[in-house]
Amino acid sequence: MNLSPVSNLNFKGYVPVTYYALDDNGKTSSRVTSKENLRKCNGKIVRNLNGTLKEVNKDLVDYFKKYDKDYQKLPYVTSIYDYETSTVYLVTGYDAYEVDNMAKPIGIAKSEALARTGKSRSYESNSASREFFKNARSYLQHRCTRLKSKEGQNLSLQVLFKPVYKKDGALKDFKYQEMEFVGK
Repeated sequence: MNLSPVSNLNFKGYVPVTYYALDDNGKTSSRVTSKENLRKCNGKIVRNLNGTLKEVNKDLVDYFKKYDKDYQKLPYVTSIYDYETSTVYLVTGYDAYEVDNMAKPIGIAKSEALARTGKSRSYESNSASREFFKNARSYLQHRCTRLKSKEGQNLSLQVLFKPVYKKDGALKDFKYQEMEFVGK
């Protein structure tokens, strides 16, 4: 997915995020690439930034506000997944509400399918999902500006998590460690 910024807009609309998890030795990290784990990590960040977690990490929110002017004005975040590159795009401010509105047909199609068949997956819900991702990518490409540094470099966000395991050794959850905006 090629998301290049549109020039001459006064807002900053999105930032690509890559998630990393500490390895067993606690010193090195590996990139999180599976759909399930991307969703877990991203859910932690989005819920933190939206203030919907029981224990909001104030440092994380303040750090994000420092870089994203849209988020300062309207502290709301949503995300779009690009599973091909294992990257998530955080969309902030008013653009986040626009992206959320684009996703509403998916919920409608799933609830109609659930009422009729007892299962939320249907041709209509799959079609609505494909249409949403196509429209959301187009919206990012044509309406949003990528978050940039003061020097004009495109910024991306790298977030580090520590895996939390169950007693039997299975992965239970991820615990936020730190994040950093980096220029590319």
